[in-house]
Amino acid sequence: MSSKKSKVSVRVHSGTYLAAAAVASFVSAYLLYIGWETGALVTVVLALLCYPLAAFFDRIVFDGKRLGRTGIPFRMIALAMGRPRFIKPHRIVHVETEATRMFRRGSNIAYFYRTSLRADDVSFRVASGRGYRELISTVLPMIPEGCLDLRSTELRDHLKNAHEVRERARSLHIPAGDVLDTGTILVKPDIVDPELSSHPDDVEVQKSSELQTIANQLRANGRLVQAFEAFRRAHRLMPQNARLIYEFARCVQSLGAAKRDSKLERRSYAMLRIAERRSGSDADLLSMLGETYFSVGAWKRAEKVFKKAAETGNAGYRIFRGLGELALRDGKIAHAINYFSRSAEVAKPPSLFRWARSEADYLRHLNDDDEYMELEIGRINLHDTFDGARSTSIRIFCFGLFVIALGLASFEYLITDIGWAVAGLSLLIWLGSSLLKQSFASRIPFELLDKE
Repeated sequence: MSSKKSKVSVRVHSGTYLAAAAVASFVSAYLLYIGWETGALVTVVLALLCYPLAAFFDRIVFDGKRLGRTGIPFRMIALAMGRPRFIKPHRIVHVETEATRMFRRGSNIAYFYRTSLRADDVSFRVASGRGYRELISTVLPMIPEGCLDLRSTELRDHLKNAHEVRERARSLHIPAGDVLDTGTILVKPDIVDPELSSHPDDVEVQKSSELQTIANQLRANGRLVQAFEAFRRAHRLMPQNARLIYEFARCVQSLGAAKRDSKLERRSYAMLRIAERRSGSDADLLSMLGETYFSVGAWKRAEKVFKKAAETGNAGYRIFRGLGELALRDGKIAHAINYFSRSAEVAKPPSLFRWARSEADYLRHLNDDDEYMELEIGRINLHDTFDGARSTSIRIFCFGLFVIALGLASFEYLITDIGWAVAGLSLLIWLGSSLLKQSFASRIPFELLDKE
């Protein structure tokens, strides 16, 4: 496992280096403006050379046993704060993936994925790029199922090499997205209640399963129209398959979001309801349905599905956690404590058990101790205040740059000086707000309050 073949790495996705380079470039420009050429030269070298090099060599590496980060700044911070530099996959308690539509290539979507892997005392964040798919396909299968969010699970199972996926789709005679008549296949996607007497034979079952697999892989690679066509063909062979209908609905949901088509989004919701009715006692499918409802804001539907899954007797950690988060959203702290406690009972990895138990303890202290609740509310309000100050200062900084450019273009040095003052002050506010936001990001330990 520790051989070179099993070692995979990907560059760290972090805006810290870019922000540092931008700040250094601004300082360099100001030093040049006031006539300090030497200081400006040193600063611009730092901005254009040192920061990019540091970012290039800062990587998340998996050696077959542990995840680690190679960046010098990260090592220095970890050493100063006493944090570990390496973590084993089974100690990761939560994996969350965000997908951003970057641009369209014809009928295809280029997705930019960002995946955060969090343990008790350290976290790593990786993003799409060279090595990302290999790292995801290698590390995520080693992480307990309950620790992965829905999109991370989909990427683990379906994010394959794009060229291989295209070749396999071609072998199944699925036309390219540019060739498909999207106007025809989107108007009537063939999602209807068929006769229950339909009994597909073994050949049809195998063909449907193969089409379902390639459809999911096409969707993960952003080939949504091709994925839609593959799902449509699979559904015609297996119209009663609840999991197939659910995955088809997810594809329609993605396509509707990409096209900003409200009709497709409503259709995907209707397909989710069909999958829900046919799910039976499949707790895993019900859990995925509940998380999907939660992601689209269908809170009541999500709660019903999670409760239905809990009644099957096979409910896992994610189901009770979902119910706990819904209870928190409704302000039902006592219910949330109960659900998180139950999630800890069924959490199999020890690290996940400890995390779920700590969440239940945190909520219990909020519910029982008014002073602690006031402190936490104050901390959260300060965190949100500094986050808002960061956003506002960035906009003011951009305005300051515009004033600087206006002053230089008109040779009005007073306007230029005002621009430098506005941009510099807003930059200082941004730096201060960023540091203060980080300082208020962590919860106040209730043991500290007990000691007082």
